[in-house]
Amino acid sequence: MSRLRIGGAWKFVPVLIATLLIIAACGGDDPTPTVRPTSRPTATTLPTPTATPDPGLPTRTEGRRGGVLQLRSPFNINTWDSYDVRAGGEWPWIAPMLSNLITPDPYNETVIVGELAESWTVSRDGTVITFKLRDAQWHDGVPVTAADIVYNLNRAVSPAPEAAPLSAMRGYVVGIVDVQAVDDLTVRITLDEPSASIFDRLGVRQFAMYPAHLPFPESFDEWKANPIGTGPFRFSSYKSDESLEFVRNDNYFFPGLPYLDGVSYSIINYGNEEFAAAAFRTGQFMAVVWDATTIQPIRDTLVAEQGFVLHTATAGRSDLHLNNRPPWDDQRVRQAISIGLNRQLIVDVWLEGEGNTLASPVIPPSLGGRFGLSAAEMEQRPGFPTATSADLERAKALLAEAGVDPSTVTIKYQGQQAFARAGAPQAIAAALSELGFKVDINIPDRTALSQALRAGDFDMHHLVRSLNHDGPLDNGGMESLLTGNSDNSGKWEVPEFDVLAAEQDRTLDPGRRAGIIDEMQKMYLDHASSIPILYRDYVTGWQSYVKNYPLFRFTFSPFYRWEQVWLDQ
Repeated sequence: MSRLRIGGAWKFVPVLIATLLIIAACGGDDPTPTVRPTSRPTATTLPTPTATPDPGLPTRTEGRRGGVLQLRSPFNINTWDSYDVRAGGEWPWIAPMLSNLITPDPYNETVIVGELAESWTVSRDGTVITFKLRDAQWHDGVPVTAADIVYNLNRAVSPAPEAAPLSAMRGYVVGIVDVQAVDDLTVRITLDEPSASIFDRLGVRQFAMYPAHLPFPESFDEWKANPIGTGPFRFSSYKSDESLEFVRNDNYFFPGLPYLDGVSYSIINYGNEEFAAAAFRTGQFMAVVWDATTIQPIRDTLVAEQGFVLHTATAGRSDLHLNNRPPWDDQRVRQAISIGLNRQLIVDVWLEGEGNTLASPVIPPSLGGRFGLSAAEMEQRPGFPTATSADLERAKALLAEAGVDPSTVTIKYQGQQAFARAGAPQAIAAALSELGFKVDINIPDRTALSQALRAGDFDMHHLVRSLNHDGPLDNGGMESLLTGNSDNSGKWEVPEFDVLAAEQDRTLDPGRRAGIIDEMQKMYLDHASSIPILYRDYVTGWQSYVKNYPLFRFTFSPFYRWEQVWLDQ
């Protein structure tokens, strides 16, 4: 198995690898394509890439065979397709039956390992990646071949017109110009230029592999009647509003795994939190899957009564994205909001105090990121971690200098339903009122919100990103300032930023790339068309007898296979 290590010199391949995936996540925005600018500076000198070293398996933890992991799903499974942006939060519940080509190691996230890929090499110029596949088979017994990998990557590179919901996946395959099956177990990917983020992007959870011999959409109904993958568990049954069941895959390509005999999800839909909480208290549910709101009010009780183990991850970052129209087209007005914003008020009201207001534009080191600005750097910026009285006065002075009387301005706010339930719009409105603004809160459904943003029918959009990995772009970073990016609803154009974005991706020297990303972050903060508010904490947990639960740093990770989890009962 090939392993790409993060940090230190690039010993093996000319790419930096980040940890987690990325994607349209529950309550988060859709995955967004990264637009490649046409104006580019001169390329940097490339290090010489070599073949990856002799691989081992992902980190292997010992466990005991047997038992069924009992979990909750807070909604029904509708699309079943990780490439479909409408799938949203379905990934954790269908992940046990699927595999990816490559993925972060679930027990050492700073390393990319192969799942279906056994090894890989990178060409000397960094533009050709050749994957060797391991001996694996689909749950129906058909062997996995290079044609399967080509099929799945092409679904993202060139989705058919009738598969329009897949188009958001294109952002993860920017720069891929060709995918070929060299032979049954060899896949060659060609890039238009070297990319420091390509392994990050290929490792996100959306790139689960589906069988080419049951292509979508032609054979989707046939596949959905009995879903198959190559993962550690096979689909057993699904009953809407009741349950989703998986059983052990005895032919899993990692020998000896999984340890569990099965994984069982009881479907208790959102809105029935008291019922779900009771199931946790009685021990019916053994671990939290993504939806931490259920245990939030009872987590101390679970710890005291059952020895429940708690773990805090980072769920995502919130920005206030402004439209490129008066008065927001004046940088002084945008900066006034950033400098004078009472971020701590928003954290206290919306998140009950559980958030980090030193909101670096890229995940900071304190939260496990590689490229974000440090806490010390963020504390030097006006308005962070929250506005002081001096910051508020400075903000009001900027507004006066711009000729804007905030008492005459009503901000048309467009937000997401998922976060409205917890009071995010009211918290943000309260913070903006301290600057003198009025706020017209609009919380449309997801379709209407998308239409409003595309039409430019907003002053401010609460842009909530769900973190997959800690790269500077590709969901969770600074893509809302990229020209043409789908997160850039305000239609801002900053050519200097676009050029830096392209440069950092093809810069293969880690130190130099970090310097470019640092420059991008400062430009992002100064431009203030998207104003970082906070990083959201996410508290997950499991019963004490659940062993080997992956300790992911970011909520929306690929670590829901459960293949190394076992029950000490």
